[in-house]
Amino acid sequence: MRPKAIAPMEGEGSRLLITRAHVTDAVGIVCTSAVFALVFWRRIAINSVSDLHAHIDYARRISSVQDIESPHFLFQLILNAVVAAFPVSYEGGTAAILGVCYGAMGLLIVRELRKLRVTSGESWGWSLAILFASHVFLPTLAVPNLYYGYLVPTAYHNPTQQLNKLFALAIWLLWSRRLVEAQDRRPRVVAGLAALCIGSALAKPSFLIAFLPVSGLVALRDLLRRHFAAVIACALAIAVPTVLVLLVQAAATYGATAKSGVILSPFAVFTRPGEFVLKLPLTLAFPLVVTVAYGFSFRLRMAWLYAACAIAYAVLLAESGSRLNQGNFAWTAQTGIFLLYAEAGLLIASHRDASIRWKICAGAFAVHIVSGLIYAGANAMFPGPTFL
Repeated sequence: MRPKAIAPMEGEGSRLLITRAHVTDAVGIVCTSAVFALVFWRRIAINSVSDLHAHIDYARRISSVQDIESPHFLFQLILNAVVAAFPVSYEGGTAAILGVCYGAMGLLIVRELRKLRVTSGESWGWSLAILFASHVFLPTLAVPNLYYGYLVPTAYHNPTQQLNKLFALAIWLLWSRRLVEAQDRRPRVVAGLAALCIGSALAKPSFLIAFLPVSGLVALRDLLRRHFAAVIACALAIAVPTVLVLLVQAAATYGATAKSGVILSPFAVFTRPGEFVLKLPLTLAFPLVVTVAYGFSFRLRMAWLYAACAIAYAVLLAESGSRLNQGNFAWTAQTGIFLLYAEAGLLIASHRDASIRWKICAGAFAVHIVSGLIYAGANAMFPGPTFL
């Protein structure tokens, strides 16, 4: 008889925990979105010219399909929809959209942390830390130079990179945990990944150009092991939709009438190789320390593989003509650094204890968090040229 008497109380407790989690998530999303929206709003307000303003002006020019000039236009469509639906300016709409991107990324990280048995309240703290963490720029602080020559996980001056990071994180977590580790190949998982890949390409193809070969290597491993169902799922979820959209975008960008193309030109964008090599460990310090302390999990190994591929793109490839100075392959490397921070942060959050190795990892993470807070503050308080 006792189990029957206790069961309702257990049910009430579970419902209470779920309700508290939902309330915590709502507060976490709102607070995270508001904090980052404020940074982006200030970045727009104190700079008269930047990538943010260029993308806002592009959105203003789009009144029909014929006005779409670039193959990745998702941000502009979202911004126009927000401005049409709410009494907000293009600048305010941009700040709100980018803030919500970080609120959504925060929720994705929190849900991952809960699967690793991190409590709701703590998970939002860890999530915010991962989102703010950035490169260690202290050696060049006196110049001042907080950006150039580094691989920076958060580029507050570019709106499409924020959408790119959101899609990258969503695809990465769904692919690694569900499709690969859990071998969940249900239609909704495959279709969800395919939709995310298409959305990612329309937002900014930077993540996908390195994710395609990395996920392809995992599919090749499955093929050699005769796991044909896994190979088919990867093809339908990632390879087919990604390749089709990227081919269309490549034709539109580098077609017969274009004055630009992809070229092999080492250090054409990062023009000081010695400086780049010295600065790279300052960007990678936290994930390096975590990897030495805890070794390679599958996902951390894949994150390092992705980062290596992405950095190779940034260093070795460039675009000819007028697009050379845009350094578009650097966005891929920045995305790789962000995913490394996310995986390393998830790992130490789930292994928290009193050991020396954990304290060393937490100390390295703290340095990146402080650097990230300073970097965000600089973006919100000073015009770009004064601290870049």
